Amino acid sequence: MEGLVSMAKLATVIIDNQNDGDVAKTLASLKKQGLFFSYDYVLTNGSLEERNNAITSATTKYLLFLQAGDEVLAKTLKTLLNDSTWDKTKVMQLSAFTIDDNGTNVLTEQREKLYKRIANNDEKFTQETDVYVFTSELRTFYVPELRSVIVENDGYLFDGSIKYQAVDDYFAHYIAKSKSIGLAFKAGVMENGPAIASSYLSELGGIDGLVPYFDKLKANYTRKNGSLMRYAQQLLVKQVADRFVNSYLIDQSLTGVMLEESKNKLANYLDLVDEKSIMRFPGVDRLHKYELIGMQSTPVTYLYEEDGIVFEHDLTRIGKEKGFETTITDIVLRDGLLSFSGYARLPYQERFDLKVQLLLNDEVIDLRLYHSGFGNFHSRNETNYFNGFDYSLKLANLNDTELKIRYLINGHEYLSTEFIYVNNRVWSDPLNVQTVAYEGLSFTKTKNAIKVEQVSDEEAAKLDDAKMKALETTHPDLIEAVVNASQMNTEVWLYSDDLNVTDNGFIQFQHDINVDDGVSRYYVYTPDTVQAEQVANIDEDKLVVRGSAAHKALYVHAKYEFTSFTDYNRFSPFDRLEYGMLGSMIQTKIIYFGHGVLHAHFTRLYSREKTIFDYVVASSEFEKQNLIDNYHYDETQVVLLGAPRFDSQLAENVTKSNHILYGPTWRAKLSSGYVDGKWQLNDAYLRESEFYAGVMALLNSAKLAIFLESNDMYLDVKLHPNFRDYEKNFKLSSDRIKFVRVNGQPASYAAYITDYSSFVFDFVYGQVPIFYYLMDENEFANGNHTYNRLDLPLEDGFGPISHSADELIDTLEQFQQHGVSELYQQREATFFNVPTNNREALRKYFIN
Repeated sequence: MEGLVSMAKLATVIIDNQNDGDVAKTLASLKKQGLFFSYDYVLTNGSLEERNNAITSATTKYLLFLQAGDEVLAKTLKTLLNDSTWDKTKVMQLSAFTIDDNGTNVLTEQREKLYKRIANNDEKFTQETDVYVFTSELRTFYVPELRSVIVENDGYLFDGSIKYQAVDDYFAHYIAKSKSIGLAFKAGVMENGPAIASSYLSELGGIDGLVPYFDKLKANYTRKNGSLMRYAQQLLVKQVADRFVNSYLIDQSLTGVMLEESKNKLANYLDLVDEKSIMRFPGVDRLHKYELIGMQSTPVTYLYEEDGIVFEHDLTRIGKEKGFETTITDIVLRDGLLSFSGYARLPYQERFDLKVQLLLNDEVIDLRLYHSGFGNFHSRNETNYFNGFDYSLKLANLNDTELKIRYLINGHEYLSTEFIYVNNRVWSDPLNVQTVAYEGLSFTKTKNAIKVEQVSDEEAAKLDDAKMKALETTHPDLIEAVVNASQMNTEVWLYSDDLNVTDNGFIQFQHDINVDDGVSRYYVYTPDTVQAEQVANIDEDKLVVRGSAAHKALYVHAKYEFTSFTDYNRFSPFDRLEYGMLGSMIQTKIIYFGHGVLHAHFTRLYSREKTIFDYVVASSEFEKQNLIDNYHYDETQVVLLGAPRFDSQLAENVTKSNHILYGPTWRAKLSSGYVDGKWQLNDAYLRESEFYAGVMALLNSAKLAIFLESNDMYLDVKLHPNFRDYEKNFKLSSDRIKFVRVNGQPASYAAYITDYSSFVFDFVYGQVPIFYYLMDENEFANGNHTYNRLDLPLEDGFGPISHSADELIDTLEQFQQHGVSELYQQREATFFNVPTNNREALRKYFIN
């Protein structure tokens, strides 16, 4: 909703968040300005069309955009509605203030960063004046927000044909008129709360979605010499860079000729931008900038100098890499080994003949390279190709040794002069401890090497004491955990799952606690959750509260931790930094069960270099090989005994029902983000999506209702836990269809309908007929979820694929008449490699 407030010289458009109290707060702050003679309050739905209606209704010289709940500070408008100020600019961003812990008005962090950026780029800059006008070129590029901003109104409207870029286009119109932006320092707004989320779902699908906007930039902002105005270039870079990091610039569903055409189209638009507009663009990582220039038509060239590589484009130097950064992603001291992993942080690695060498004094070791999962650089999508590596060295062979990294790039040698240590398990930055001792050796991190030296027992004790004193000062709870652990004398195994539900960890635990083999076992749970209810029948002395002092001590002492989730706070009472603080004091080995068969391509989360798992349990030969080939686990780390949930004993005495289960997975893009441990749902996003249209088409199908009735069947619909609160948005066409929160045993269902969910493997294990319903295949391929492709393609899956509700229902009818095809029966019957009573097999494997 939006409101239009009339003033003698100013009309105010209030972007509403459906909260009348917030609107009243904003109106009250405006009345205090003393400029009103009357106002009209118009309720609208906040769409571009309604926003344009508000603009059209305004007959004033100036327009002020405010967010409901924000308060205009005293005398702000009197200061800014001075016509002489507007001789230099046509758009002005007001200062944004918030209240700090002391109750003082302070600039918001975002606005403070903008001011510093302007000052650092040698612009004429002073906070003594009320308004500063800057050209918003190159490093000071800035796009005003649709919040706390004034324009000199000439009737320009928001362009509904480019709704995702409509705000940028609106302000570009005013900026182009004066080639400047006004920035108020003293005059401002008290911003209360975060910016209101857009009512439009993020656009997916590559460069084609940007074409209308880019063509408009070309039409409106091309100079007489044919080049694009600098600000328009930067607007183009802004859109490309944003989509490069948060989505995809090339439609991921394209292949062959269409794929090449799309790449050429992108290159042609990027050719409108010069190198400076990209390389000096604020807020974009330099390695991303290199990639954007690399997408232009003219290839990047390289000059190999003694101290580094110069990169040129169109005879223009775009940068020089001479530090040759090496990111060390993990180091661990255990089992008589120093083990480490890392990757080369260099641009264009896929274009080079690259070798990475480990230098041990005079010894040179060529490291095995692989496609690193860290190529998702500051992004959930792969932005850069990085070469990863890992290696283990026997401590017995390390006497007064210095470990360095050298790169051979197209035959040219460059020593890495900077190590970046990330979340390793030896050194943790908060302690500022540079040297640690372990098994008669000291280990010192330096800027470009790891030094290993022999130390006496006395010297080692001093190093240990220094670390303990540092811990004592900052983290006494960690000291307590170590002390309590040292007093334990039995072998301990811990089991854990997600924060609020039980999974494979609990299933294995239920089996193992019934075996008397001398091991003390504990299940880690979260009180006041569903998980607490699920463990209610377990003896209290076999349970430990997540994050408690007892949990920390047990974890330090434990031999094994069995878990089904990857996040540190799922399997550990310590976060990554605390892990580094404790270092070699934690010798616990972590066994990852997973919470389903890993079939999605998810190297950025599950690859060996992204986890600290010692063993991963696989349930099939496919999964084992996938973990080795694509996730870089050593064959000795993959245990092919099957996840605990696939124990044959759990599938006994299952009675078949006349129910079909429909269980689509969730879509990350159909939420407003992850806040306070929960995905925030957005009904507007859902209703715009192909996912919603496809699910509604099925659940409202008269054809489906007839099928269920004629075959005396029922459809249970189970949305993913992250989507449960979306149930209210769906209508059901039959009383034979219902939503369920808890499903029956997978093997009891007559059939299972899904899309990309890993839950499908529970039904494959029970040899239940599978049907894939893909209603948003293109959106999925272009990033509407946390992954966008599968390591096991659905074409090689366990059932027929349908793309519409009618096609799916026809397939179900064929199944009712003719049964499951022999091909799919064979695939289901041979997929798993799980021994009978595999939980006992897992226990025996690790007890030995």
